[in-house]
This record gives sequence, structure tokens and C-alpha cells, in this order.
Amino acid sequence: MACMSRITSGRKAPVRATEQVKASEASVLKNNLAQIILASACTGERDAERLKCRSGCALTPLVDAMEEIVVPSLGDRPPRMLPRRVLATILQARSEELLRGVAREIAAAGFEHRLTAGVVLCGGGALLPGFTELAELSLGTTVRCAAPEVGGLGDQVASPSFAAAVGLARYASRFRFPSICGLLPR
Repeated sequence: MACMSRITSGRKAPVRATEQVKASEASVLKNNLAQIILASACTGERDAERLKCRSGCALTPLVDAMEEIVVPSLGDRPPRMLPRRVLATILQARSEELLRGVAREIAAAGFEHRLTAGVVLCGGGALLPGFTELAELSLGTTVRCAAPEVGGLGDQVASPSFAAAVGLARYASRFRFPSICGLLPR
């Protein structure tokens, strides 16, 4: 869900693969956040993903302390009420852990003080309310969500959820299928 795909260094040219931070730790956000909810809330996998998307927040102070959410139970048990802040606390802790890993990768790549253009988030986890703000606090630089532009597909792929796939398609098309390069904006 949230794959930190590209770190920019102020240049307009695409960042070379050697300048990209490994996305190995970052690409686990979707599965790990849902799995944490699954384990913590004792709910089904689909319900955990739904809870994350509908009620999740990566920054606890953004959530009203009195707000409650309905958490579906497993089996025949009735659903339960849970303070939304509990879910936010779980998601914030896991997001902070993920961002510490990203910061380590940035430092290991030698980009710790060279992120003049900031960090671009891709993947659906970037849509989690508060995640961009938490990333800025954790990484000490500006952070924005990727929003790919692809002619003809418009709103269907203009989301961080599709940023990595669109980027890979653009990259591949330049080398493998140069005839379709005109369809993809540069």
C-alpha cells in the first residue's frame, strides 16, 4: 500500500535506480498494517483492510478522542465498538516503525542531507490520513503523494495506489516498446 518509490534530489530528470531507496521495507505497509489490525482487533482479514481504509489514521492527534467505530468480529460473535483512537494508535506505531526503516535506507544510500526536493510516496498507504504528515516529521523533509498522469485513463489511475505500476510501465515502454511512448506523458 505505501511504497516509497522515489527520492528526488532537486533535479527534473528521473531518478536513476542507483539513487532510489530500497522499497523493501516500505512496500510492506499494506500487508503489515492490515495484519496488525487483524491481530489487534480480532477481526477478519477483509474487515481489517476495510477498517484501515475507512477509519484508519496514521497520526493519533488527528482523531477525535470520543469517536468510536464498529469492529466486525470473527464467526458468530456480534460486532464490537472500539475507540477510533485505539486503531490510530496501532497504525501510528506501525507507520513510525516503517518510516524509521525508510530513514535508515535513506541514510545508508547517502541521501540524508541531499533531499532538497523531498520524498514522493506511492502506494495506497500514502492515502492513509496523517501518513504524509507523519512522514514529514519522521524524515525531516517535505513529502508528497504521487499522482500519476496517464492519457486516456485519467481518474482511474491518478492515485498513489497506481504510481509504482504507472512508473514501471513508463520506464519499460521507453526501452521495450518505444512505439507507445507517445501515449505516456514524460
